[in-house]
Amino acid sequence: HNVMDLMLCALLCCHHNMNFYYLSSSLPAISMIEALKATESNILIISLSSDRAKENDIPGMLAELSDGVKAKSEIWLVGEFDEQKVHLSKFKNIKKYLHLNLLIL
Repeated sequence: HNVMDLMLCALLCCHHNMNFYYLSSSLPAISMIEALKATESNILIISLSSDRAKENDIPGMLAELSDGVKAKSEIWLVGEFDEQKVHLSKFKNIKKYLHLNLLIL
Protein backbone atom coordinates (compact mmCIF):
# COMPACT_ATOMS: atom_id res chain seq x y z
CA HIS A 1 0.00 0.00 0.00
CA ASN A 2 1.00 3.60 -0.34
CA VAL A 3 2.28 4.61 3.11
CA MET A 4 2.76 8.28 2.22
CA ASP A 5 -0.91 8.73 1.32
CA LEU A 6 -2.00 7.10 4.58
CA MET A 7 0.38 9.33 6.54
CA LEU A 8 -1.05 12.41 4.81
CA CYS A 9 -4.57 11.25 5.72
CA ALA A 10 -3.50 10.90 9.35
CA LEU A 11 -1.95 14.38 9.31
CA LEU A 12 -5.11 15.88 7.82
CA CYS A 13 -7.18 14.22 10.53
CA CYS A 14 -4.86 15.64 13.22
CA HIS A 15 -5.01 19.09 11.66
CA HIS A 16 -8.83 19.03 11.73
CA ASN A 17 -9.01 17.48 15.24
CA MET A 18 -10.51 14.26 13.90
CA ASN A 19 -9.87 10.83 15.37
CA PHE A 20 -8.39 8.18 13.12
CA TYR A 21 -7.47 4.53 13.44
CA TYR A 22 -4.96 2.56 11.44
CA LEU A 23 -6.32 -0.96 11.15
CA SER A 24 -4.14 -3.07 8.90
CA SER A 25 -3.13 -3.40 5.30
CA SER A 26 -4.73 -6.80 4.90
CA LEU A 27 -8.13 -6.76 6.57
CA PRO A 28 -10.99 -8.46 4.75
CA ALA A 29 -13.92 -6.25 3.76
CA ILE A 30 -16.22 -7.58 6.49
CA SER A 31 -13.67 -6.65 9.17
CA MET A 32 -13.37 -3.13 7.74
CA ILE A 33 -17.16 -2.78 7.81
CA GLU A 34 -17.32 -3.96 11.42
CA ALA A 35 -14.53 -1.57 12.43
CA LEU A 36 -16.26 1.34 10.68
CA LYS A 37 -19.48 0.58 12.57
CA ALA A 38 -17.74 -0.01 15.91
CA THR A 39 -15.90 3.31 15.74
CA GLU A 40 -18.99 5.12 14.39
CA SER A 41 -16.86 6.52 11.58
CA ASN A 42 -18.19 8.03 8.38
CA ILE A 43 -15.06 7.76 6.25
CA LEU A 44 -12.99 4.70 5.40
CA ILE A 45 -9.67 5.41 3.67
CA ILE A 46 -8.05 2.59 1.71
CA SER A 47 -4.68 2.81 0.06
CA LEU A 48 -4.34 0.88 -3.19
CA SER A 49 -1.20 0.47 -5.23
CA SER A 50 -1.13 -0.25 -8.94
CA ASP A 51 0.21 -3.74 -8.12
CA ARG A 52 -2.66 -4.58 -5.80
CA ALA A 53 -5.24 -2.99 -8.11
CA LYS A 54 -4.33 -5.59 -10.73
CA GLU A 55 -5.65 -8.32 -8.47
CA ASN A 56 -9.08 -9.66 -9.35
CA ASP A 57 -10.44 -9.35 -5.82
CA ILE A 58 -10.42 -5.54 -5.63
CA PRO A 59 -13.79 -4.95 -7.42
CA GLY A 60 -15.40 -7.62 -5.22
CA MET A 61 -13.96 -6.10 -2.06
CA LEU A 62 -15.18 -2.63 -3.07
CA ALA A 63 -18.66 -4.00 -3.83
CA GLU A 64 -18.81 -5.66 -0.42
CA LEU A 65 -17.64 -2.48 1.30
CA SER A 66 -20.04 -0.28 -0.64
CA ASP A 67 -22.98 -2.53 0.23
CA GLY A 68 -21.98 -2.96 3.87
CA VAL A 69 -21.39 0.62 5.03
CA LYS A 70 -24.01 3.16 6.05
CA ALA A 71 -25.48 5.24 3.23
CA LYS A 72 -23.86 8.41 4.59
CA SER A 73 -20.43 6.79 4.86
CA GLU A 74 -17.76 7.44 2.27
CA ILE A 75 -14.93 5.24 1.11
CA TRP A 76 -11.86 7.11 -0.09
CA LEU A 77 -9.29 5.34 -2.24
CA VAL A 78 -5.81 6.80 -2.32
CA GLY A 79 -2.76 5.75 -4.27
CA GLU A 80 -2.03 4.97 -7.88
CA PHE A 81 -4.44 2.60 -9.60
CA ASP A 82 -6.56 2.32 -12.72
CA GLU A 83 -10.21 3.25 -12.08
CA GLN A 84 -11.38 1.05 -14.94
CA LYS A 85 -9.59 -2.04 -13.61
CA VAL A 86 -11.33 -1.70 -10.25
CA HIS A 87 -14.66 -0.69 -11.84
CA LEU A 88 -14.84 2.43 -9.68
CA SER A 89 -17.68 4.05 -11.65
CA LYS A 90 -20.12 1.42 -10.28
CA PHE A 91 -19.94 2.74 -6.72
CA LYS A 92 -21.63 5.96 -5.56
CA ASN A 93 -20.02 6.26 -2.13
CA ILE A 94 -16.45 5.54 -3.24
CA LYS A 95 -14.23 8.48 -4.14
CA LYS A 96 -10.81 8.36 -5.72
CA TYR A 97 -7.93 10.60 -4.69
CA LEU A 98 -5.05 9.59 -6.92
CA HIS A 99 -2.45 11.62 -5.06
CA LEU A 100 -3.63 12.93 -1.73
CA ASN A 101 -0.79 15.44 -1.55
CA LEU A 102 -2.54 17.38 -4.36
CA LEU A 103 -5.38 18.12 -1.94
CA ILE A 104 -3.17 19.92 0.56
CA LEU A 105 -0.98 21.99 -1.75
